[in-house]
Amino acid sequence: EIEDRSIIGYEGSPRMAIYESTDDGKTFTYVGYKYGKVTVDPQGTGTASITISSTSSCPVSVGNLYYGVMIDTIPALRANDILHKPSEEAATVRFVMKEGELEAVDMVDGCLKLTGTWDVYKFTTLTKKTAYKGATSYDLTEVSKIGPIPVLDANPNAVFYVSDDSEATGLNIIKNGVCKQLVLRPGYDFAPKVDFKAAHATMTIDMPPYRWGLITVPCDLMVPDGIFARQIESHISSGISNRTTDVRSLQAGHTYLVMTSSSKRQTLQTSVATVMHKVLAKAIVNADTAVVGTYVNTKTPAGAMLPNNDDQQFFSVVDEGTTLEALRGYFYDAKVTKDFRAYSSISSDPSYQSLAERINAAYTAIDEYGFYAKKDSTDAFSARIDSAEIVFSGRTESVSDVRARFKELEALTQSYIAGAPNPYELLDYTSYIENPSFESGKTGWTTDGVVKKNTDLTLKTVRGDGSAYLYNCKADSTSSALSQVVKDLPKGYYRLTAKVGSTEGHEITLYAGDSTAVVTSSPLGVHYLVEARIDDIFVESGELEIGVKEGFFYKADDFRLTLTAYAATGIPEDVNGDGNVDTQDVLKIYEFIQNSTGQEVHPAEDLNGDGVVDTQDVLKIYEYIQTH
Repeated sequence: EIEDRSIIGYEGSPRMAIYESTDDGKTFTYVGYKYGKVTVDPQGTGTASITISSTSSCPVSVGNLYYGVMIDTIPALRANDILHKPSEEAATVRFVMKEGELEAVDMVDGCLKLTGTWDVYKFTTLTKKTAYKGATSYDLTEVSKIGPIPVLDANPNAVFYVSDDSEATGLNIIKNGVCKQLVLRPGYDFAPKVDFKAAHATMTIDMPPYRWGLITVPCDLMVPDGIFARQIESHISSGISNRTTDVRSLQAGHTYLVMTSSSKRQTLQTSVATVMHKVLAKAIVNADTAVVGTYVNTKTPAGAMLPNNDDQQFFSVVDEGTTLEALRGYFYDAKVTKDFRAYSSISSDPSYQSLAERINAAYTAIDEYGFYAKKDSTDAFSARIDSAEIVFSGRTESVSDVRARFKELEALTQSYIAGAPNPYELLDYTSYIENPSFESGKTGWTTDGVVKKNTDLTLKTVRGDGSAYLYNCKADSTSSALSQVVKDLPKGYYRLTAKVGSTEGHEITLYAGDSTAVVTSSPLGVHYLVEARIDDIFVESGELEIGVKEGFFYKADDFRLTLTAYAATGIPEDVNGDGNVDTQDVLKIYEFIQNSTGQEVHPAEDLNGDGVVDTQDVLKIYEYIQTH
């Protein structure tokens, strides 16, 4: 229990250091720490619950002795949070690790049933056992005290059935026949036991841009601008020309011919209306029965056809047994053996495909130059891309208008790139330093030193800049500091250099913010200046204090400031930094979860700041998507 004696509420993640004994308590060794979130009202108390399970960052073993001690410094979210530290005995817990109660009791039709008390470590261990690797759903209705349910590496499309009173959190959790947040992607089996309803559903299509592909959707999903879909109504021996219907919404269980205009447009979602969406447990027969959809990874039959990847795309026969990803589809008609075009309109489809190529190229330009170009320029360019995406998905303009549109976008892309600074070129920001070479006396600088001219031959400088330099020497041959605050700098990484000198063998310290560089004066004597240099100076607030620290007497001249790299800007939910918040950011979190060593410090993927990267961070992205 934590007591807050301040007038300010506390919100943070108290940590407990864990010590292990492998020799029956004779000696203990630190193995890591655990933590738990807690919120305490002003003048109130709160209880921090800390779950002990084995992880890569804090491994614990069954049968060993352990004790845990609350760490003195408890991280908090606000600088003014104040805590009362309990006595050492009150902050210590002793325990022996025992086998978790969670166990698998049955597996029927890919649904693994478990019973007992929730143990996330035991759960993930069970899912990796050979006997259970094929599970596509999990019956947790008889499991108590379920907390966050992790996304499974083996199958992120797996669904989890929990009891009506369960407090489980995460994705694809079905409680009382309803799933709050369904997230799917092709390539992983989706096999719920029965139909259910979803409050919100998202599906990533994982398709290359401006290429046709077949997608099967388990629930009604909307087609956003930037993606185009059509339903194949029928076919003849020569193909599907003029036998399709363009659609902006996809119906549950059906398979559609889909094209995306760019790698940025990969997401289908349910409508924003506050209605429940029915999710079908199995794919259904399509309008053209030759179009076959699948919810599970499968092998194609002999004679099956798929869109190839040629510039001029055709449906082509693939080898029998070709792997077909879940949530995709294939075409099969024993009477159709010759390749046929993947598009329906021979006159307009190629032009729209060319528009998609230009849209993708435009996004690529923003990816490469967006951090360097002026914001107004990027905003205007993005607006033109948005307009092109509307045209691509709407399919209402004439062929000549579409061609004019993609030529315009191509020209705008070239203009945008030409107008953006070269991201690999260092940018000189010396002009932001007032009076960098002391040609205007001490203007802009704070110092007790004096400015001298090179006409004074007794102290003339060599390797300086201009006709003046700063001379900082007190009666006892010591010096005062020299400083200036440089303002209005863009966020990024900088290099500061200056020419400094002193009596041979003495050190001079150049500084920029919290960074310093110590150089030894020239062995040729006080007349000769040497260069001091500081790299990788990160400027976030737009201001940077630079100068020379006090010490032995010194001379200084020729300050130069260079921007070496812009810092990525954006909102926290844009995890991959591409300027968009979408399912690509969700996939970035999945990749982190799968590859995490447990040693990362403050990863960008920890969106809610609780110290753990898990499905709660995924939910933060979907909350953002739904509210923006």
